[in-house]
Order: sequence, then structure tokens, then C-alpha cells
Amino acid sequence: MANHDEDEAVVGGIARMAELVMSEQTVQSVLDLVLELTQTTIANADAVGITLRRNDHLLTVAATVPVVAMFDDVQTKRGGGPGLQATHDATTIVVENLAQDERWPHFARTALSEGFKSVLAIPLVPVAAPIGALVIYSSSVIHVDDVTQMHATLLARQAAIAIANSGSFVHSEESNDQLREALASRDIIGQAKGILMERSDLTPDEAFDEMRADSQRENRKLRDIAEEIVSKVRNRGERT
Repeated sequence: MANHDEDEAVVGGIARMAELVMSEQTVQSVLDLVLELTQTTIANADAVGITLRRNDHLLTVAATVPVVAMFDDVQTKRGGGPGLQATHDATTIVVENLAQDERWPHFARTALSEGFKSVLAIPLVPVAAPIGALVIYSSSVIHVDDVTQMHATLLARQAAIAIANSGSFVHSEESNDQLREALASRDIIGQAKGILMERSDLTPDEAFDEMRADSQRENRKLRDIAEEIVSKVRNRGERT
């Protein structure tokens, strides 16, 4: 169930997203922030994935856990699932109890075997046609109320705009290379966030914002900032 704190978190998240869109940050920044905001503002979001559609295939471009990519592969190979359906029909798909849902048996069995029982898939629609979906997995059987669905839709809408503004990579021939770079960058950015959180007693949001501010001020990629932070810590460790 949504509450006042969740309302404020979503509003604050959208404000941060708007800043990022306006500043035309890198693909890495967009993907990282979308995942972070979704998992921190949507209740029971135990795993989150961002998937883009390539013809009838799903390409996982960002995820909080690796198993999300497997779920997308199952949907592509077995011909169906909430993420694929949301992207195909440009409509929100709610599965409150996978054990009782008969629409996509192969996907349901796979997700249940990994401990996930509910799914909420929101299409990413930057202009007219959907480009992918924001997919939220829960380890609990939940009731997705109208307010939670509205919050997820607002985040997905901002995510779609941000992704579409990130160098127009959605329709670019170079998109796969960009996305692979973005995924490879997530680990190093996560390490850097952890270092800043421990060193300066920051929250995850504050650590990410600090790196993003350095990126803008120095006109350098977020990944380069993160690599520098991690490298300094490693070098100090080698000297001791």
C-alpha cells in the first residue's frame, strides 16, 4: 500500500529524473538512476529490470539482479511474459499471484522457481510507440493498488523520456555497444557508491548525486569518476 512517505519519495525521484533529463546525462547515469528510484520508491520491489524491445526480442539493459536477464530470455524464447506483453500492447501488466496466473506458464514457472511471486510491468512510451518496459518483481503475493500503479507509471514515463534523450540510442545502430558499456559500468559505479557511503556517511542517493555532480562539473563520464574513486582505494590498499 502506498503512503505519504512514498508519495514524497516518488515526487523527489521524478524531480531528480527531470534534472538528469535536462542535463542530458550518459546512458549509464540514466539506467542507474531509474533502477535506484524504482527500488526505493515502490513497495515490495525486490528486483527491477529495464528491458528494450528489438523486434520480437527483449534486451535487458539494466537490472538489480542478474536473474532478470534470464526472465527476459524466457519470455523471448517461450513466446510470452508480462514484460513482452507490456511492450507489445503498450499497456500495464499486473500479475498479483504468478502461481494462479495461466497466461505464460513457462515464464511463471521460471520466476516462481527463483522465488518471485508477483510482477508489475509498465511500458516505456517516450512519444507514441513503446520502446520497452520497466518490470518490477516481488517475492510476495501482493495487491497492486491504483496509487502504487500510478507511481510506477510516473517513474516509467520519466525513464522512457530519459532513455530516449540519451543520445537517441534506442534507434541507433550503435545501441547494443552503448548498452553493453552501460551494463559493464554498473559494477564499478556500484563499488564507487559503496566507498563514498562508507567514507562520508552518505545515503545511496547522496553518493550517486555526488558522483553525478563531479561528472557535470568536470565534464567527464560518470564511469570515469567511479573508476578514479575505486582506483584510489585499491592503490592505498596495495601500498599498505
